[in-house]
Amino acid sequence: MRGFLNLGQFALGVAFLLLGLCVYLFDRNFVPFLGVPADVYIDVSLDLGVVSGFLPSLLHPLSYSLLCASAVRAGRRNTMIICGAWAGIHGLCELAQAETLYPWLSMVFEAAGRDQGFVRYLDTYCLLGVFDFRDLIAAAAGCVLAWFLIGALDDDRRKRNA
Repeated sequence: MRGFLNLGQFALGVAFLLLGLCVYLFDRNFVPFLGVPADVYIDVSLDLGVVSGFLPSLLHPLSYSLLCASAVRAGRRNTMIICGAWAGIHGLCELAQAETLYPWLSMVFEAAGRDQGFVRYLDTYCLLGVFDFRDLIAAAAGCVLAWFLIGALDDDRRKRNA
């Protein structure tokens, strides 16, 4: 066994994750999600236009799928499970931003201790986020792209190790 991680998948996953983070840092006002006072925030917007709206929804499931696949023997079955799981997780996060679900989620957050750490973050995410069907499409596209990349990079590793 040469190595635990598929370094190609891992490196690509980290690169896509950093690109998604850059969109948040330089094209969006992420301050409300972090609880940082608005007067501390310095606007460094790049204004990526229409692309910035769905780019994180494409990049995050793509990067998470690549990172997870880098740590396991991919294969078709595992790749489908990994990509499907991240598509589902992202889909649930997107649906949680729908206005019609927030009253119910608000009761759940209240019962879980709304002002407590991660629950506070989820509450802010759901309250300030905006549901967009295009984000669901972008997440699905990111997972399909991940499926192809995982297969291609896994095939390359198998050929080198043969």
